[in-house]
Amino acid sequence: MNHPSPNRRPSSSPPVPPVTSRATLLSVAVLLATLCVAAALAAAVAAPAPAATAAARAPDANLAVVRPGAIALDPGARWSATSDGVVGGKSTARLEPGKSATPSLAAKGEIVAGLGQTWGGLMFDPGSLPMSAADASAVREMRFRVRGDGRSLMVLAFSGAGTGDKPAIQMVQSTAQSQQVSMPLAGRADIDLKRLRTIAVSAIGAPGPFEFEIESFELR
Repeated sequence: MNHPSPNRRPSSSPPVPPVTSRATLLSVAVLLATLCVAAALAAAVAAPAPAATAAARAPDANLAVVRPGAIALDPGARWSATSDGVVGGKSTARLEPGKSATPSLAAKGEIVAGLGQTWGGLMFDPGSLPMSAADASAVREMRFRVRGDGRSLMVLAFSGAGTGDKPAIQMVQSTAQSQQVSMPLAGRADIDLKRLRTIAVSAIGAPGPFEFEIESFELR
């Protein structure tokens, strides 16, 4: 697999602009798929104690909403933070309760230059283990509301027979005002709803702090 080449710029150069071209987006998506697999393997090998797991999941209570019969979420389904730190990068991300009146999650951290592509954000695993497949064949779309600091956000839906399959992607420009995001999932060649594995929402772009919040997340 061809990885994006690291940006080689002197320290005085301006920050790298957000990713915009579709060719680059696809390259980034393939890279993120590989990195998420690495994170999943690490989580499976070093699973936290039950008490720690319960505490880590506390902020996401009732955030994942599904219509009756659409998808049976495993009791182990959860949201977690993700960043390029899983493969030696220096970016950070943490999961916090959101400030909205409705159940919400906040992602906070910092994008740090060092890898060819850097990111930080959240990922949702509908199965019992990270990247394990869940049957979501009755789901038609994903919806949620998001607000942030103006950064570009990349929404990825991982699915298929293997954990390294290319994800479906959608770009979102965050704003200070909450906006609704809809991503069609049914009838797409790049999504296998019988084997939905992970959904990720990640901040990308220039180095620096990032913050965004999602609420009313729904698979419908």
